Order: sequence, then structure tokens, then C-alpha cells
Amino acid sequence: MNDHTLVKLIKTKPNIGLSELLDRYAALIYSIVSARALGTATCEDIEECVSSVIFEIYKNVEKIDLKRGGFKAYVSVAARRSAIDLFWKSQKNRKKVIPIDDYAGDLVEDSLTEDIVLEAEEKRQLIKAIFELGEPDSQILFRKYFYGQKSKEIAKDIGLTSAAVDMRAFRSLKKLRDKMGGTKQ
Repeated sequence: MNDHTLVKLIKTKPNIGLSELLDRYAALIYSIVSARALGTATCEDIEECVSSVIFEIYKNVEKIDLKRGGFKAYVSVAARRSAIDLFWKSQKNRKKVIPIDDYAGDLVEDSLTEDIVLEAEEKRQLIKAIFELGEPDSQILFRKYFYGQKSKEIAKDIGLTSAAVDMRAFRSLKKLRDKMGGTKQ
């Protein structure tokens, strides 16, 4: 079954379409969500997030434009966005209080802790900045640099030439570098 048939099936026969969606993509969605939220969210939260992704796809099936990219890419981006939301929600809800006196000998150096916090904040800002680039640039960057897809494959899925994908990626990286305050090395 190809992507167009699956989308049509979800629209016309939701029970069968969603069953097929689950068969084909549940493991992918689960792996994306659990990889992003592992260690911060409970198993129940991860499963709930997977269900939310499936519902989100069903709810927005009319908006899916397969000319802009494959269904697998759409599912992956939806899962990734939900996983990021779950991660930050879980981070906010974590209230871990450790009496300093009990663990004073186990504390890491302040500079190391500071580096870890700064790195996490930089990643959050980078992901936010990539989303702010808009489509198809954000999709190109995620697929190329997060999923490791080749420009030729991305081009085929979103209806551009390989050269256009490379040029958009180059320009988007320059925009990100300028936005994030980086310098060219």
C-alpha cells in the first residue's frame, strides 16, 4: 500500500486506515518518542504521546500534502514534535530535591554542571530556530542532519531537485548560524 492509498483510507475508512497506520508506523513513532523522552517521562507518558501522535495525524489527515514529502517523513516530524513537547513538559514536572549535605562529596564540578545546562539550552534554542525557518527548510534540515537522509531522497519526497535541497540547506544553515550568533569556521 502506498502513501496516497493510506491517506485516502484514513479519510474514507478511519478504522481500517488507522489500523494500517498503526501496523506500519507505531514502532517508528514509539522509537522516536522514547528516544527523545527517555529518562524524563514515564512509560505511560510515552505511550500516551504515541497515541496523541496517531490522533494528531488522524485529525489533520486533510492537511497532509504528499507532494511536499512522504507520509513517513510527516509521521516522523509529528512524532518528533510531540516527543520534544513531552520532554520539556516532563522536565518541568520533575521535582527532584536532594539534600546537599548528604551528597556533598558526590557533586560534580560547578563548571561541568553549568556546561551541561548550557548545552541543553543551546539544543532547545536550535530546535526552536529550525522550526522557525518554516517549511520546507525545517523539514530539509531535520531530514538531512537529524535523520541522515541523502539530498536525493529528500528531493524526491518533497518535489525539488537535489541541487535545490542542497542550496536550501546551505542557506538555512547560514540563517541558523546568524540567528544563533555563530561564526563561520
